[in-house]
Amino acid sequence: MTGNLDTSYGGSYNLSITGSSNRFDGDFTFFYNTGELTIGDAPGDKTTFTKGVYTSGPSMTNIAGTIETNSQPLDLGDVTLKANTILNTHALNSGGVINFYGALTGQGYDLTLTTGHVSGADILAYSPLSGLGTLTINDVDMAIFWEPVVNTNTVSVINALSYVDFLNELTTQTLTVSPGNYRFYLDGLTGEITNPVTFLNTARVGLGYESGGGTLKFDGGFTATAPLRVSLFGSILTPGQEISIGNSLGIIDMGADTVLDTTYNSPAGAAIHLLTTVDGAYALTLNAGTGGDITAAGAIGGLTPISGLTISDAHNVSLQAASTTGAVTQNAGSGTTTLNGVVTSGGDVGITTQVITLSGPGSINAGANSVTLNAQTGAIVGGSAATDITAANLILSAATGVGSLGNPLLTMINNLQADNSTSGDIVVSNTGDLNINGSGIHNLYGSVNLTGSSNITLTSALTALDANIIAHGSILDDADHGAVDLTTTADARLEATTGTIGTPALPLTFDVGGTFSLLAGGVTDMFSIVFNGQVGNIQFLNSPPGLFLVNDRISGGNPQQLSRLYQGIFLLNQDEIDPLHQSFFLRGFKFWDLNKLFYIPKDLIQWDSYLGI
Repeated sequence: MTGNLDTSYGGSYNLSITGSSNRFDGDFTFFYNTGELTIGDAPGDKTTFTKGVYTSGPSMTNIAGTIETNSQPLDLGDVTLKANTILNTHALNSGGVINFYGALTGQGYDLTLTTGHVSGADILAYSPLSGLGTLTINDVDMAIFWEPVVNTNTVSVINALSYVDFLNELTTQTLTVSPGNYRFYLDGLTGEITNPVTFLNTARVGLGYESGGGTLKFDGGFTATAPLRVSLFGSILTPGQEISIGNSLGIIDMGADTVLDTTYNSPAGAAIHLLTTVDGAYALTLNAGTGGDITAAGAIGGLTPISGLTISDAHNVSLQAASTTGAVTQNAGSGTTTLNGVVTSGGDVGITTQVITLSGPGSINAGANSVTLNAQTGAIVGGSAATDITAANLILSAATGVGSLGNPLLTMINNLQADNSTSGDIVVSNTGDLNINGSGIHNLYGSVNLTGSSNITLTSALTALDANIIAHGSILDDADHGAVDLTTTADARLEATTGTIGTPALPLTFDVGGTFSLLAGGVTDMFSIVFNGQVGNIQFLNSPPGLFLVNDRISGGNPQQLSRLYQGIFLLNQDEIDPLHQSFFLRGFKFWDLNKLFYIPKDLIQWDSYLGI
């Protein structure tokens, strides 16, 4: 049939236009009948409405075959496919709009939409599409689906000039996004794609409901490494399938709080690869399960600091570039977490996994906040940064050591709490005053080596196999009312290079099983070393001006060790002095506290000059 079609007379009648070829070249065609309309009934049928067509009048429009216009609109009301169908608005020239004003039911048939690769040649679906075999978007300017597209076997995007946007739910077995410089969006609150998805368009991919709070499921995982920009919103889940996003030239940006989780119905999870910078002033949560690695190749918060980073679980975690975030938390891990860049946090940092490594310039700067590192089966290893950790408070827990003698953990902190449970040493070098607080420092199977650029205060106890504490200031105690500050099974060495060890009001209390070596380099008019406790042997590494005072018994001590004193005096309980083997020799010492003299029998004191009496 060819010619003009006049359907201006309404009524409740049905109208069928079938056959292999029909062409209507008159004005824009309106169907006013309110019964059913049929346009084509077989895949090979072809119907041309040169000036466009409007089918919203009929109660239902049954379509099949090819329906085309010449750069004119194709407006559809409620539609049911009766066979595989092609809707084409650029049969001869550039292209026109396809509008879906009513719901479309596919009945398992395929639908191909093509409008032309020119501006304004759009697909606008204001009603749901369901039950399609394959929905193909072949060549359009933009395609927008405001309502759900569900129960579809395949959705295939061949090409677009601007973008394709599913603003509502999309559920399909297979999603194909072909190469082309266009944007593709899945913006629904919900959606699920069964098979693996690879986004090959190069302009942009948007995943998730733009206001946040939605959930997209990729049952086969997905790869979005071709687009220059990937925008993330809400929760994006896979059941143990990999997620790979970004490329070295592009960016990942968050428009809302975002969760990437590969443990949906699969606790073992799978890898999450972020292959470029992640930006956006929102929180990012990553969960790769017990078996999946997390790799962030670019900076997290590189241009716009993110509000927080949470790693729920993972095997290995690698943050390979400088990152700026709010609080950073890793709740669990079955491998190694490696920081290769500076992590600058505006909140607390907490990492719990098996091994924690600061590699190269990798470090943590939490400012005035707290850092907690828990290496459950391995070590905490420092990098080559000038400072590994900057924070107000640092809590360390490891199984096989913290730092090493050749590579100490370099810190700039105020308070330290540390524990090592199996083997290895705790080696920390701090800039500034350092306070041992909380539950203290414990390493019964190795040594504790602390170095501080200023004072070190033992507010809480330090317990170790052996200990080496060097303060370029003083080593002090707080008001703990005589609690044991230092306990070692073997040796202990305390060096206060420019200060004192303890004070008369707050003496250090110790229990040292081996040799206790002491150096107090501060020049004081009263005491350089003041402590209580028990020791197997005692050795003074220097003899600065000042008074050395032990206020309790020295168990197992060898009085001959005291003969190394030259410019100081060592006072102890008088029943500890052996008058047959030991005397004290003073050289130019000035006493300021004469009340202490009664501790030493006068017949044991020799002097060249005795001042101040």
